[in-house]
Amino acid sequence: MLVRVTVISAVLILIAGCSAGPDYVRPEINADVPEQWTRPTLTDALPDQSAGDNWRWWESFGDVTLNSLVADALVYNNDLAAAAGRVLEADALLGGATSKQWPKIEIGGSTTRSKSSSTQTFGMLDPYRNSYSASANLSYEIDLWGRLSRGKEAALTTLLASEQDRRAVA
Repeated sequence: MLVRVTVISAVLILIAGCSAGPDYVRPEINADVPEQWTRPTLTDALPDQSAGDNWRWWESFGDVTLNSLVADALVYNNDLAAAAGRVLEADALLGGATSKQWPKIEIGGSTTRSKSSSTQTFGMLDPYRNSYSASANLSYEIDLWGRLSRGKEAALTTLLASEQDRRAVA
């Protein structure tokens, strides 16, 4: 009886430990958010107009020299270029996490050519032998426990955080 209770308890604990947790619910935000997000490029390191109307606050002084200095600082800022690179990296990682949810196809092939010794051909007409092989594999991982979808959510969150870090650097 004790063995049964122990085995049933262990199975129930293992099953409960495999749960992925509750789904993320986005909080309500009372801010002006753009309708569509475009994927950034390295030349897109400066914030766009969706960052807010006052991100170019120094222009309110009307000083041409100040505007020129700040523009140069933004263009030649290595930290800003690194932050833009981190956004591109996070975007690539999101693509990798998304691709794990699709079937995987692997195709391969090989060929070999060998020659028998002239003393051991035993009257064969052609001492050369050709061998060909081809293979194809199709695999798909079922997201039974939510590992792939949680990985995609994490990659998306990293991308959004990298974009906000880039804007903070600018």
